[in-house]
Amino acid sequence: MERTIRVTGKGTLKVKPDLTRITMDLEGAFEDYSETLKASSQDTECLKDVCEQLGFKRTELKTLSFDVDTKYESFKDKQGEYKHRFVGYEYKHTLKLEFLSDNARLGRVLYALANAPVRPEFRISYSVSKPEEAKNQLLALAVTDATKKAEILSKAAGVSLQEL
Repeated sequence: MERTIRVTGKGTLKVKPDLTRITMDLEGAFEDYSETLKASSQDTECLKDVCEQLGFKRTELKTLSFDVDTKYESFKDKQGEYKHRFVGYEYKHTLKLEFLSDNARLGRVLYALANAPVRPEFRISYSVSKPEEAKNQLLALAVTDATKKAEILSKAAGVSLQEL
């Protein structure tokens, strides 16, 4: 008769972030579809110029999403009923710029964005540059915890722990 003990291991790992990510949103609305695309392209190129002046490669500014949607407005007709009418197209381009954490460099980037010809909305977040290493460390900690629990349970049950 085979007997099985199932245990769950847990691990906790604190990793200091070493990567800064700035996520930026460029938005605009225009009557004509081609005008919307042209404005989006111009704004993106302007943002790439700003990044390049800060020492980044143009290719380091990455697109996360790009959307063009129709835009409508609500209005009341002569009978007082609400209607919708087409007013044009709007775009939203979300981009990211990542670099190894450096407060001086971050300050230069934020200053340049605040004074750029285009004004993207932006958010700052922090991460780790090698997430796979952290995940592997966490898995190792969880396995060690599970092994200790299995050893305690088998000893308390008076049985020998077999190969895991």
